[in-house]
Amino acid sequence: MGTTGRSTVEILYQLGPPFCWDSIEVGNWGTYRTLVQQVVAVIGIKLFQFCLSDEKIAIIGMFSAVGYFIMEGFSKTTFHLYLVPVVGCFQIAAIAMFRSIMSKMTPAHFQGKQVFRDLSEMLNCHITLFD
Repeated sequence: MGTTGRSTVEILYQLGPPFCWDSIEVGNWGTYRTLVQQVVAVIGIKLFQFCLSDEKIAIIGMFSAVGYFIMEGFSKTTFHLYLVPVVGCFQIAAIAMFRSIMSKMTPAHFQGKQVFRDLSEMLNCHITLFD
């Protein structure tokens, strides 16, 4: 799930062999990745919530993230690298579902107060530190 600092490493990976992309191609790929992941995740979460629990959606998001990193690591062609965001399109769903689960665990009179903010910050610190 760690994504902090990922973009920098991805750019270095794309600039070197076997891809040897220029800055335009790197920018196009970054835009494509963001668009696919954001749009598919929003639509996918809404559809999944009809038939799956938040926990199951988070697990799907984690497996999607694992698939993303594995496929990106073994990609040798531009076509395969453009398939990577499709495989990892639900990885941001895990973070959204973790926050949803924490929100449901917090009593109503604590919603939006210090306790939830602290839990959210702990999650963000964990993601940042263990990236």
